[in-house]
Amino acid sequence: NWDGPGTATTTVEGAGTLTINVNRVDTADDVYGGTLNLNDNADVSVNNAANLWTMAGAINKNNAGSSTVAGDTVDVTGAITVNAGSLTMPVTTLNPTASIVANGTLLLGTGSVFAGPSSVTGTGTLRMVSTSTVTANTTIGVAGIFDGATDWGMPARNRDFGETMGTYGVPPGPY
Repeated sequence: NWDGPGTATTTVEGAGTLTINVNRVDTADDVYGGTLNLNDNADVSVNNAANLWTMAGAINKNNAGSSTVAGDTVDVTGAITVNAGSLTMPVTTLNPTASIVANGTLLLGTGSVFAGPSSVTGTGTLRMVSTSTVTANTTIGVAGIFDGATDWGMPARNRDFGETMGTYGVPPGPY
């Protein structure tokens, strides 16, 4: 029972590695509801009989350095926060309830599924490797100003929000 009778916090420091080889991650299922902190170059490997576990709690990657979550496929219904450095995940499914903050680099392993997390924010990088897929409409926040149209040779046009609303048939108003 990795997260104990309630929700526990597991912290791996420095260059430490935590390896978990179990039949089940929790007493009755394969759901971890606690908090996993990976500091500096810390790693964790989770292997269970089902070859799949659910992160319903939070993974926090803190401080510079590279950390890895290895082992079996992880289904994320909770949160992943990369405060600094980089975090490499195994095959991962980011579910609609997942919340992702990348202020460093988050790398999702080959075969991962981006299934519409409820929130993807941060000033860092989110990478999906090779045959990973996006399976739901998703809005990703981009910090700062991004002008992709100019890069594609489309001329700039000065428009306001009222003109946009008019395009969709909304009558003039205080917007």
